[in-house]
Amino acid sequence: MNISNGNRSEYININFENYIEGLIIIDDKYTILSCNSEAYKLLEYDNKETLIGENISKFSKIDAKILEIIDKFKIEKQEISRKRWEFIKRDGNILNNELVLIRNKKDTIILIKKLNSDLEISDVFTQDKLKEYAHKDLLTSLYNRTFFMKEIKDQINKAKSLNKNIAILYFDIDNFKTINDTMGHEIGDIVLKMFADELKKLSTVNDIVARLGGDEFAWLITDVKEESEIIHFTNLIKDKFKNPVNIYGNEFYITSSIGISLFPEDTTEAEELMLNADIAMYQAKKEKEKKVIRFIRSMKEDLDEQFKLSTHLRKAIEKDELSVYYQPIVNINTGELISAEALLRWKHSMYGNIPPSKFIPIAEANGLIKEIGDWVLIQVCKQNKKWQEEGYKKIPIAVNISVKQLEEENFADKVLGILKNEQLDPEYIELEITESISMSNLDRVIETLQRFRENNIKISMDDFGTGYSSLGKLKKLAINKLKIDRSFINDLNGQETELVTAIIAMANSLGLNIIAEGIETNEQLNFLQNKNCLFGQGYLFSRPLEKVSFETFMKNG
Repeated sequence: MNISNGNRSEYININFENYIEGLIIIDDKYTILSCNSEAYKLLEYDNKETLIGENISKFSKIDAKILEIIDKFKIEKQEISRKRWEFIKRDGNILNNELVLIRNKKDTIILIKKLNSDLEISDVFTQDKLKEYAHKDLLTSLYNRTFFMKEIKDQINKAKSLNKNIAILYFDIDNFKTINDTMGHEIGDIVLKMFADELKKLSTVNDIVARLGGDEFAWLITDVKEESEIIHFTNLIKDKFKNPVNIYGNEFYITSSIGISLFPEDTTEAEELMLNADIAMYQAKKEKEKKVIRFIRSMKEDLDEQFKLSTHLRKAIEKDELSVYYQPIVNINTGELISAEALLRWKHSMYGNIPPSKFIPIAEANGLIKEIGDWVLIQVCKQNKKWQEEGYKKIPIAVNISVKQLEEENFADKVLGILKNEQLDPEYIELEITESISMSNLDRVIETLQRFRENNIKISMDDFGTGYSSLGKLKKLAINKLKIDRSFINDLNGQETELVTAIIAMANSLGLNIIAEGIETNEQLNFLQNKNCLFGQGYLFSRPLEKVSFETFMKNG
């Protein structure tokens, strides 16, 4: 699929979003469901998300009065009501405009009309169009979440009386944030529109397809005869995007994670049916290889466990349950120890050893990742300084840095402050960032990494080969080292062999050191040696070691 500058308008929705008057849709509880860009700009907010979910009274000078007017408008079943009104902008100043209420079946349409505008409402909207927009996603023209949830309830009632099965397919586009951050929101919007179009083409006239928000979509199949039908539909979706898309010269793959929930087998309640499909989708996203997952009861048990772990993780530092292990990084030709990677471990007092793959995503989700990341950095600097004072070999130790840490405004000052407090020379700490690191704050990230370079702190890019990095991005980020992701080393055949060879050649041409992760066999070692990869880590050399065992390794290495 190829989108060039010549046909971009096909994928950009202008019907609702670009109307010259502000438009807000509220529900029967006065909560804002949607708005166009003119509405939030008039009120001087940054985006529509800052308005959605708020009570409309928040933006009225006389907050209770606007609710009375809306109630009267609905009780009297007026078609249109117009009043001069004082709205409150973000900075607290007053916006004098006309308040126009427009009747809809369930929701109320609010038009914030400029006083000097001679535009007639009939010139902008027909009543049919207003009703349609109240239930539609502005970008994709699919139904929105509110309408979709109503339809689930209606279809469940029909299915009960007709003894039918229905299904929800819950979609999430993989790596969408990375696409948005690295290629821009216009391309991101085109991806959403393309994905929506394919869902619409595959659905039947009785099905309901919706964009739930962000990069999440749902498909309500209203009559399922066999479960194999659902798998057939998911295969069709995957087949639609089996080839890379090309948008304005950017070529990449679009994939999605899909969760499936069935009525009445999984539940007979609309909200729970939706939740089950959502849970299954997140399971598919976690498993990566298996992109379509059918909901099973144990998934809810896993969620309960995650909630418990999230609570316990908050106390893990003060209870001294966290510790740092060190995995040696060696010269793969001589076996000489050249550095190490610090790896966090959690030994829970009740549950025992909890793998990082379980608790790191929880820390990222609940916001603890900054606090934990800072703790690890302090522990590593403190321990490395102690080893140097005790006469061990002076080596740099790499610490993994999260996206949230790197995007902190004063993160460079914090790191340099820790090094100063622990009296550790900056050349003995390295910071590892992931290839999928957010580019939403690109200028700040570049500035932070440049400060590290200026202070002799080396930066390595972890998991290289799994994301969207380009040569230009590597140069901008001032990277010193590349780490080839273990998934490529584990499966050195065919395409992976060619990819690893290309990464090593590229790194060498750019003067970057390359480290291969996950080396476990002599065959892998021989391959990497033949390709002029100098450094590596993995179980062939050593598993991650606790402090005392790593000290023994340093003595021998």
